[in-house]
Amino acid sequence: MKRTSLIGLLLLPFTFFLPASFGGDGLGTTYCFGNGCPCDNDDPNAGCANSTGVGTLATAIGSVSIAADDFQLIGTQMPTNSVSIVLASRTQQTFLFRDGLLCMGFPFTRLQVHRNSHQVGSVRFDHIVSKFEEQGLTLIPGDTFNFQIWHRDSGNDSPCGEKSNLSNGVTITFEP
Repeated sequence: MKRTSLIGLLLLPFTFFLPASFGGDGLGTTYCFGNGCPCDNDDPNAGCANSTGVGTLATAIGSVSIAADDFQLIGTQMPTNSVSIVLASRTQQTFLFRDGLLCMGFPFTRLQVHRNSHQVGSVRFDHIVSKFEEQGLTLIPGDTFNFQIWHRDSGNDSPCGEKSNLSNGVTITFEP
């Protein structure tokens, strides 16, 4: 997929830019970087800054093939020992939420794939297609979903004191 340097949407009072440093190694299209965060905890290269001082970065790897079920969402730059889940929605919309930005519209699905970032501060969510099926949802070729990682940030250094935050978003269009 071709990436653009400016997302062509103005959502609330925020315009989201793709950082120049983001390479083409990821799958899908990244969006909703930490600009206009709730307590001036901006990070233009990831989600809004968390207690590590930077935002959580979500990237996708694998393929968009429904049959292969090898699409994975990776979260890095997270607080250590942070529990997280994947959120998915068909729409993009932006709301201030806890210490970050929720960058998807309603309804959204909480894919109950809890992961702990352990001491490395990263998570890997795999078999995302199967997780949709576990929720009673069927993906068909051409379906487009937006994904974010929502995680706890329970340390005393949670930027806004809300004790949870979100990554940037990733948009994926699935194929057979």
